[in-house]
Amino acid sequence: MTRPQSGIAVIIRDERENQVLLLKRRNEPGAGCWAFPGEEQREYESFEECANRIIKHDTGLAVQLIDSSPHEVVETISRKSGVHYNTGFIRARYTMISGKPQIVHPSEYDGFVWSRWGDLPEPLLSSIKELKERGYNPFG
Repeated sequence: MTRPQSGIAVIIRDERENQVLLLKRRNEPGAGCWAFPGEEQREYESFEECANRIIKHDTGLAVQLIDSSPHEVVETISRKSGVHYNTGFIRARYTMISGKPQIVHPSEYDGFVWSRWGDLPEPLLSSIKELKERGYNPFG
């Protein structure tokens, strides 16, 4: 029996524009879906260390973390595909001095978009769909 995997997804908020940053994934899981920057948490890596690594690795931005631990968690279980994954969502604040987002690793992402929470692009990664169905609001 394998253990569940855990990862962190970072919700980068532009509070002036009331928008969040999404990246279009190239690889599985969720190839072709819009998602927050995210990756598996490494052994002995704190939530904050993981979130900061992800932000730098995926976007090249310098942002301020709002949360030191996940603000929300989504558990994804699919016996059919053999997936058991826990995603912790950490919020971060984008400011004018953060720089401009960039696709640092084009082999992983096709592009990015800033979007209002109520008008996110489709298709969305399943964990983000679940957050929306729960009524979650990263600005709340």
